Amino acid sequence: CIQDSPLGEKVKILGADAGLHFLMRLDTSLGDAELAERAAAQGVRISCLSQYCHDAERDAGTVIVNYSGLESEQMGMVVERLYRAWCG
Repeated sequence: CIQDSPLGEKVKILGADAGLHFLMRLDTSLGDAELAERAAAQGVRISCLSQYCHDAERDAGTVIVNYSGLESEQMGMVVERLYRAWCG
């Protein structure tokens, strides 16, 4: 869903076969706090990898996508909201 959207041109998916989450590295100049704030303003709660790592700068722009509670019908809407938050 992400790769087939306009957001797909701005991200790299890491660990897609990890289970109930994956990492999404966003090509952006926005800081992680701003990424989270903008997503929250669109009604999407995210966590950034830098919150869990010692070297926060190295992992800046990498979002942990936990989709365990997301219905498949909601995925397109969430991706659209993230695109608006970060790129639009």
